[in-house]
Amino acid sequence: MNAGRIAGAISIPFPSVANKAKKLTPHEVLQKQFAETGITPSYTVIVYCHIGQQASLVYFVSSYVG
Repeated sequence: MNAGRIAGAISIPFPSVANKAKKLTPHEVLQKQFAETGITPSYTVIVYCHIGQQASLVYFVSSYVG
């Protein structure tokens, strides 16, 4: 993943957490994706996007994967 626009931010792009049919990426894949970016359960997750719509799903997924 590429770094976000905020110094030290980690980018988890919206399209990576759901497929074109708007179904969530499998749980195991999501867990691996978050782990590979260095995000651990001890992190405080702050998400943002233009209007919050995509950020809401990424926040849900961060809670879903632990």
